[in-house]
Amino acid sequence: FQCCTLAFRLHPVDPNVFCDQELDGFIPLTARSRNRTNDMCDTKEKDWYAVLGASPSDSVQQLRHRYQQLALKHHPDRLEGEHSSEEFVELNEAWRLLSDQNMRRQYDLQRRAQELKQDCPVDDSVFLEDMIWDQGQCVYTYCCRCGGAFNISQKEVEEETRWTQQEEANQETKRRHQVGALVCCNTCSLSLHVTWPSNRKTQTLK
Repeated sequence: FQCCTLAFRLHPVDPNVFCDQELDGFIPLTARSRNRTNDMCDTKEKDWYAVLGASPSDSVQQLRHRYQQLALKHHPDRLEGEHSSEEFVELNEAWRLLSDQNMRRQYDLQRRAQELKQDCPVDDSVFLEDMIWDQGQCVYTYCCRCGGAFNISQKEVEEETRWTQQEEANQETKRRHQVGALVCCNTCSLSLHVTWPSNRKTQTLK
């Protein structure tokens, strides 16, 4: 089954909104990182991993190594000109963002969500209970207008529900009334935004 499996933790009500509204209640922000939210909203224009010449899969140690190498290379004291200064500022900004575990996690979610938004345009939003339950395959399915189907497994629903409940318990986040997931069609490029109550017990899922 072809499910994107990325829950719209940034904005479970409206999947088309990522950075233009207050993020509190969707992604836990510390007081320090909340002031930096605007930095991460530039994911369309700036790839902070690319600034460091790094990959999203790199460890913090690898990112630090890349940052140190490039910082020495582009330090204003070693190079003259406004261009070198701008590059050095960008390097510091990239390292500041990606070295913070919470900031990096939030940035990764926004980055991935933006990629999916571009690759899989949201066609509609439905409640999980409105989807058809396939007992044999243990999946919820919904017909796409192209003739294909949107499928999300019970396991994926349970995992996302547990993740949300754990986040709320561990980080004392504002309670979310809805959990949301973006599900891609198994035939075309459209996607479906599926929501269900965050307090729904996984063992009672139909």
